[in-house]
Amino acid sequence: MIIEKIVIDKLAENDIDTFEVDTSDSQLETLITLKNSNVEEFLRFIKSHNITTVFYNKAFYDPDIFKITDQVISRLDDDLLKLLAYEIDNYNIQIDDIDFSRPIQITYFALYQGQKVGFFESDYWHLDEGLLLGKEKYLDLIESYECAIDDVLERRKETEEKLKSDLETLIYEDEQFLLCTNQRLRLSYIQQLLNKKNLVQYRELFTHGSEFINPRTAQNYIDLVWKKLKVSN
Repeated sequence: MIIEKIVIDKLAENDIDTFEVDTSDSQLETLITLKNSNVEEFLRFIKSHNITTVFYNKAFYDPDIFKITDQVISRLDDDLLKLLAYEIDNYNIQIDDIDFSRPIQITYFALYQGQKVGFFESDYWHLDEGLLLGKEKYLDLIESYECAIDDVLERRKETEEKLKSDLETLIYEDEQFLLCTNQRLRLSYIQQLLNKKNLVQYRELFTHGSEFINPRTAQNYIDLVWKKLKVSN
């Protein structure tokens, strides 16, 4: 645990003024860190060089890095999201209740010959809280719901296979399909077929979550149907 007051009081006892500053991480990358990184060694350094002013900077966690955001779950479709929605919402609410005003690091430094010299204290307190980054928590939830997710995926696969089979039967019964003797004609045929209002249930097989038919998926499917038809005849 970082106890800021102990360091500040120790410096004050030695007539050292301290000032908190806003400094970017990149500006602290050039910090010369004392090998014995503690306030006693720091005091020994600044007193030996007659330095009377010390600066310090606090770093904090951004709560959003621990949340499961829409960006994290962007590849999760609606059926699977329903399984995890409660857990995700509950976890994000817990994040909102955590005190993120605790610094994860305080860097103390003095200016000497144009260089920043000092030490820092770190406290990765999120580990004690059992916090995971949003993406890690998301993967953890998926693993814990693996069986339920597998069930959803299996049912979806069965539904898709049934739709493909039904569509295939419908195409076999359409004499217009027999005239589609090349890939271009077959692609045009399947696209026109899927645009019919009474066949909208089959579009999802070829859209992959988009509102548009994927030409490659449609072409592969209709070419396979053509091959099956020719073999059966």
